[in-house]
Amino acid sequence: MTVFLTVYQFALDLYRHMALTAIQVKEAKPSDKDQKLSDGEGMYLLVKKNGSKYWRMDPSQQKKEVKRHSDIPTFVEIADKWWHHEKDQWTTDHADRVIKRLKDNSFQDLGKIPADQITPLQVIAVIKKIEARGALDVANRVKQAIKATYR
Repeated sequence: MTVFLTVYQFALDLYRHMALTAIQVKEAKPSDKDQKLSDGEGMYLLVKKNGSKYWRMDPSQQKKEVKRHSDIPTFVEIADKWWHHEKDQWTTDHADRVIKRLKDNSFQDLGKIPADQITPLQVIAVIKKIEARGALDVANRVKQAIKATYR
């Protein structure tokens, strides 16, 4: 799911999403009408006529963000897909143990997170939590199963 951008696309993306600096926010002055200062990705600073400043999100951008994130499967979804793909190669008992181990030890922490947003530190935290219980063999098996879901 990793997307590689060309140098040109990266530069355009970087330019398009340049955030306002703290100095720009501080120095934004009111005028005779409300102003919108873009911060990129649909965020903007609204500077009211009276000098009040508010951070806002463009509603059309919010809808795009929701749609973009809804297209990405969660960890539970990819783990379930992986398990269904692999279970025919295993005995029924082994397949049941594998999915139970994942459900009991990783779904609570990683389950609802979009699969492409799970970081190595989050996986390490899950494994350390299991190790803290003294279940070193389970920790290793959960780590192997998480790794296998991403292959």
